[in-house]
Amino acid sequence: MIEEDDYNIVSDIEELEWEYFDRRPVALAFHVIIGITISFTGFIGNLIIFVMKLKKRRDRNGIVILILNVTLMLLIASFLLILFIIDDTHHDSTGYMQCLVRNFLQQFSFTSKLFSYIALIIVARFYPKLSTRNGMCLVVIIWLVACLYGYPHYDYEIALVPLNDGNWKSVCAPIIYQGHEHSYARYLITMFTFQHVVPAIVYIAILITTFNWEKNANSSQNRNIFLYAATLGFVCNLSFVPVMVIIMELYLSIEVNYGWLIIMSYLSHILIVLNPIVYFYFDKGLFKEVCEIYRVIDLKLNGEEDPESMESEDTLRIINS
Repeated sequence: MIEEDDYNIVSDIEELEWEYFDRRPVALAFHVIIGITISFTGFIGNLIIFVMKLKKRRDRNGIVILILNVTLMLLIASFLLILFIIDDTHHDSTGYMQCLVRNFLQQFSFTSKLFSYIALIIVARFYPKLSTRNGMCLVVIIWLVACLYGYPHYDYEIALVPLNDGNWKSVCAPIIYQGHEHSYARYLITMFTFQHVVPAIVYIAILITTFNWEKNANSSQNRNIFLYAATLGFVCNLSFVPVMVIIMELYLSIEVNYGWLIIMSYLSHILIVLNPIVYFYFDKGLFKEVCEIYRVIDLKLNGEEDPESMESEDTLRIINS
């Protein structure tokens, strides 16, 4: 049985100052609205790419793009869900469960990135030898492992923080046992850094291999393929860097700079919006397909038909589905 003196709850949390949130409620609501708008735009953009690739291109490249889209959509959805389940209750079971769910979403939004790279490597390496069914089952298993890994590793408590107006606000705080404060910081640094170091090593290896390959087969197509892959990886990694800065600021800084956190939050969402733009830029055929579908839908809503667009069976199949 753990006694109260056996662990050291971060007592300083009751001394946190919430002046930024108390004195500027209108500004906070404005930031939340902008964040949700940008996130929703990025989610819709990635969802369009996801649907197009799922319905039309089930080759290896299509599956790779699907995995990247799922990763970014999970990241966006995690932050949106966190905004809607912020706990305002007191010491009850509902507040504790919301605390666990919120921390699960925060951890899963990061672990999903690492496991997505594992799925990408497996698909790129073994896809020709695997059937479509076995390959997709393997990807699903990898994502299930990511869910299990994202389960909260620490106990949490609902701490009440006094506000300037005399009310109280509940805060979800991890219980850091006495003598384990440094291990918790190392855990955070390791978890977040590992997810950037491993992909960086992989990209460096791809870069060296590609340059050696282009010496023997120097063509514009090879350069375009490499540029496409490198740009996707660069944008995808940049999308997670601001979020990593936010977590480090919240957990490791004594004084939290809320203005800096808001800037990083905006930057992470804007970078996620750039992801589908990169897809459209490098895949001109995909861009034409989406434009064609919107044009046909507009004609059908107006009761008109376009013989040229109706000749495409793929376009009809996507619209009707």
